[in-house]
Amino acid sequence: MPEVQLDGTFWLPAAPDHKIAGWVTFSPTAGGSLTLLDSFEGIDVDSVDSPRPDYNRILGESVDGGLTLDDCRLEFLNRFQRRQRFAVGKLLNGAHYESGEAVETDRLVTKLSDLRLWALDGVPDLDFTPEQLAGGHIPRVNEHSEHIALGDGARLKMIHRLGLSFDLGLTQFRNTTTPQFEFDAPVDLDTALEHAFDLLAAVTIAADRVVAFKDLTFSHPDLLHPDGSRVTVGLHERWRAQADPNRGQLNKDLAAFTYGQLGRGEGLRRFLEAVRNHRALTRQVLRPLYDTTPTVQDSFFTRVAALEGLDEQRHPQRTYLVDRLKRLARNAGPSFESLVGDGDAVERWSERMKDLRNNIGHGSPVPLHQSAAELYEMSEAAYWLFVLNLLVEADAPAAVYTNLTTTARRFTFLRNHVRRHF
Repeated sequence: MPEVQLDGTFWLPAAPDHKIAGWVTFSPTAGGSLTLLDSFEGIDVDSVDSPRPDYNRILGESVDGGLTLDDCRLEFLNRFQRRQRFAVGKLLNGAHYESGEAVETDRLVTKLSDLRLWALDGVPDLDFTPEQLAGGHIPRVNEHSEHIALGDGARLKMIHRLGLSFDLGLTQFRNTTTPQFEFDAPVDLDTALEHAFDLLAAVTIAADRVVAFKDLTFSHPDLLHPDGSRVTVGLHERWRAQADPNRGQLNKDLAAFTYGQLGRGEGLRRFLEAVRNHRALTRQVLRPLYDTTPTVQDSFFTRVAALEGLDEQRHPQRTYLVDRLKRLARNAGPSFESLVGDGDAVERWSERMKDLRNNIGHGSPVPLHQSAAELYEMSEAAYWLFVLNLLVEADAPAAVYTNLTTTARRFTFLRNHVRRHF
């Protein structure tokens, strides 16, 4: 998502007549900041609940419309109390929400980096008919939507478009894929965002690179322009997942598996259900990908804990870590064996994982020698074991496993290195 800076006037919901000029900036990596050319300190907020103003929510108005700044925290107040700066946790561009008013939506639209290329081989045919092309009259857009049920009155609408783009005098066709989340009745914005994060995690796993939000907007049936059309509210937050700006173009060899191999909309529905069933653990296993400078020790320990949690959700009885790892490996079947080897390789891998975990997390009396390379590669094996279990739960097609185990570069590279450690 691009950085934004908006100039305007700002006020507290409890004191709408006390407006102060200033500007708000927001970056998806650094978060938000509001700078005021005056101060809210000492104003009469007509409240007996707090002796000082409540800064959690601040409202504003710019040339683009209304602003709501949430999760605000005072960072700077000069000695004369005539200038303030606030950290801003969330910026809503396009609407005002009063103090205590819930932010709800029945439609949330996002754009994800790399989604278009990942989904390209599964996009439904959008060919134009001869009649449409006759006489050189090419339609500007041809559209097809896939509707994916998410349960509890939630749906994902994958909107595929093929249209004309014009760039430097060149005219060319261009595909786009836009995810739109819809709800039978308005839900809390954070609830809607959980579904968007599930899709973010699913595509990050499938594309085998960090996928990030490029844009995110929402609307509400009661939030309307004077002409009756819906107001679109832009959402800005500090996102943990950030796409690498220097990444190369995504292709089949880099992806773990593609949209078409997954089975398009129906396959994605099942995969999203598996991610949702283990939402917290999925984000935990992805955390080392999102962190800018993760240590190999943290990555390893985080992923082993995620595997242990995944098996415990299915088998809550107390047992040893080695038994849980071997059970997950059996569930993943030949795909995981293709990574670590056949015969007794799974048992040897599980025992080594247990020893490494105990050495790092429990301070074993006799320290093991482990290199950074070993911790990294064993952590990567743990990651793929988690992913394979999600795919089994999602009843993924054979094409997914074939691409992952024979073509995907990160998986095949790991296979050539991880076996030396056990």
